[in-house]
Amino acid sequence: MIAAIPVAVGLNQVYLAYFRPLLTHRLDGMWCVADVVRQSHNPDFVGMEVKFILHLEQDSDGHLSGNGRKALVNGALPPPVEISSLAVQKGSSVSGSDVRISFVEGKDARPERRNLVGTFVWSIVDKDTLVGTFDTAAAGSSGDSRARRGRC
Repeated sequence: MIAAIPVAVGLNQVYLAYFRPLLTHRLDGMWCVADVVRQSHNPDFVGMEVKFILHLEQDSDGHLSGNGRKALVNGALPPPVEISSLAVQKGSSVSGSDVRISFVEGKDARPERRNLVGTFVWSIVDKDTLVGTFDTAAAGSSGDSRARRGRC
């Protein structure tokens, strides 16, 4: 039995080095995130579609980092005063087919506005598609979220 321990440790190392990366979904790269507001404290936001360009990097443990920016609001470029950045926060990760991203939306164009926190919770549909929900502190808004690999 003691002789089996080095074999088990060796197999675990082989799994971690060679097989785990093949079984882990890789989300590195550029994504177009489309959020549709379904609930909000501000009724004008309900039904609004906001798209973000998001660049993700994934480490070998499934942790995500990255950044992005608001790209479109209801199909049009946002006015300069509404331009904002996104920063993926520590703790964001991929686990199996589940993706959870915590983000901070910056106050780039309006210094008087506070930074807004939020989350994306997605399921991996395929290597280029994520679907789920979002919520943000922006007027307590939440709704449907979809991400597709590539630019908006």
